[in-house]
Amino acid sequence: MARTLFDGAIDGLAAYDGRGYFFLGGCYAAYDFGADRVGAAAPRLVTDFPLPAAFADRVDGGFNGAAGFANKAYLFRDNQYARYDWIADRLDTAAPAPMSAWSLPAPFDTGIDAALSGRGRFAGKGYLFKAGQYVRYDWAGPGVEGGPAPLTAWNLPAPFSSGIDAAVNGRGKYDGYAYFFKDEDYVRYDWSADTVSSGYPRKTADSWPGLVEMLQAGVATQVAKTWIAAARAALGRVADGTEPAGSIVFTALTAHFKADWRANLAAIRASFDQVAALHAGMPAKYHFVNLAEATRDKAIESPGKPYAAYVAGGATDISFSRTFANFGPMCQAAMVTHEAVHTFDGLSGQADIHLSEWHPDYPAQVTAKAIHNPSAYAAFSQHVFYSDDRRYGARRPND
Repeated sequence: MARTLFDGAIDGLAAYDGRGYFFLGGCYAAYDFGADRVGAAAPRLVTDFPLPAAFADRVDGGFNGAAGFANKAYLFRDNQYARYDWIADRLDTAAPAPMSAWSLPAPFDTGIDAALSGRGRFAGKGYLFKAGQYVRYDWAGPGVEGGPAPLTAWNLPAPFSSGIDAAVNGRGKYDGYAYFFKDEDYVRYDWSADTVSSGYPRKTADSWPGLVEMLQAGVATQVAKTWIAAARAALGRVADGTEPAGSIVFTALTAHFKADWRANLAAIRASFDQVAALHAGMPAKYHFVNLAEATRDKAIESPGKPYAAYVAGGATDISFSRTFANFGPMCQAAMVTHEAVHTFDGLSGQADIHLSEWHPDYPAQVTAKAIHNPSAYAAFSQHVFYSDDRRYGARRPND
């Protein structure tokens, strides 16, 4: 089943010109068109943009004002919008405003799927998309100038003509083009020719280095944080004697940290504290690597295929490669937990310690080794959170 890669996007302006900002879940990442790869400070939380709390877990899209509204960004979530000033680098108002202020026709008055600023002869216009329709907004009016009209007027191929997930304008050598995204694919739209360029659709992850991977790493980390929080709380209850005897927490401790876990409880808790700190350090602790960089790090699983996520020798941060996007969201959350342990535990990479949760020797691993095994931390946190020994990871790549 195709996976939605973006909830929305917007063009950067002023000091942020040359970048496209993409949103997924509670995270965003900037794509640097000049470097032709994801920006260094990615992924970040939507609340760091900053945007109102109501937008914290999703942004549906955004476009930039023109004429008397120049250098203002308008970002949408359900039936609300927020206005951001690119020059002042802040929200104009802390609270979002209702979509009714735009006097949009139904069904746009209750929310949108995507938005895009016009370019070339369409400059000064803003486009809002929903399902297979769009409306055009004239900033000089200001007001709705046309629509709803069918998206087929954009000459988009199926399935884009029935609705899009996000849209953004290119900059630099990509100026004059708009990019429309749907599930795992994208098309390039030529503003001057008023049509889609030949050779499209293409796979987004293949052509936008690091963008998909880093956004997914951010979303995976938010999932992993819920697992880690549950594990730390449970271990705290065990330590202070308030965890009910015979609960799933004790079952999970024995399953993943083995028989002598009691004597090592403090060490286990300390490691979970460090995992939580690593996740809180995103984006400084995360970065994207291309094939050449992964090859330099000797992080190649097979010819042309880097490890999905890894910690280079002596490093204290996590590298994510193109391969990361090949895995499902739960598997990715297990990866960011697993790799976090490698950033601080020097024993975690030893062959007799670094056993996957599905390895036949995993059940017999002794506590002295299990407390250094990254797989044990990922599996235990899931076991506690779900009250079920799920073991998301390499053996469940599509989950």
